[in-house]
Amino acid sequence: MGCSLRRPFAGPWCGSGNGSLNFPEMSFIKAKNGVRRTLSIIFLSTKGTRRGQVLLERRTNMPKEKNGYLFFWVFVLIGFIFGPVAQAKSLTASTEEVLFVYPVQNYKFDFEGTGKSDNCSIICKKVKDFSSDPAVKEKKIWYQFRIKISSGAGKSLFEDLYSTEENDFKQTFERFGLGPFDPGKYLRNYFNILKRYGGSDYVNGFAKSKIDKNEIDKDGILEDIKKRKINTTVEKVVEELSMGNHMTVEYVGEWAEDVRIFVYSRELKWPVRLLNAYEMNE
Repeated sequence: MGCSLRRPFAGPWCGSGNGSLNFPEMSFIKAKNGVRRTLSIIFLSTKGTRRGQVLLERRTNMPKEKNGYLFFWVFVLIGFIFGPVAQAKSLTASTEEVLFVYPVQNYKFDFEGTGKSDNCSIICKKVKDFSSDPAVKEKKIWYQFRIKISSGAGKSLFEDLYSTEENDFKQTFERFGLGPFDPGKYLRNYFNILKRYGGSDYVNGFAKSKIDKNEIDKDGILEDIKKRKINTTVEKVVEELSMGNHMTVEYVGEWAEDVRIFVYSRELKWPVRLLNAYEMNE
């Protein structure tokens, strides 16, 4: 797509785009009541077995036999051994109900900048699950997106996971004038969805363009260098990205104003998230 979402979003349609993600690793955010969320994939912890919890009813006529005591201590030992296992299983058990899995959409473009086409897959499923907000006690409808980019040789270059709640997804349709709510049509035309209003021609897109230094998140690059222990500097990455044209991938995430923009840095060997227009004006 020959469009760029970065500058047209400088108007009143902009909002905060502070989505939480790591790629390709996934980080957990633990909330109260055992609710856990991985970027946009939601898990719920149910109550597990308390370790070593034993209810012993005292009876005056309980026989004091060695076999009885042996059984009791074996029971306690089993509780200590298998209690944590049961608890661990409950913490990772997913409560989502998969309602529909949409066909995978595939695209090809040179994301890594090697002159060869890379493979981009857009994966989405409709689920019913709990929110990460412990105050919300009922399940809602979510659309879970996974965006994956890999080289022709199969090397993973980028992966992002996010969920949009159905009402937020509907607001995205309203914000950009996309017509009646139709997730299937949205998926089938993911990188070719024309707007009726609200900025550039397309909601999502990929294109080669020149990157301004003000768009580069230097703090984010520094964190990646430290985390991955790469032998480079922030200055070298900024110099690389600010020279020439680079392929950028831009799309709307969890809500209409959550505009996510990524470019691949060969110096960092890692994708870099660029600041959208709203973030640059903060």
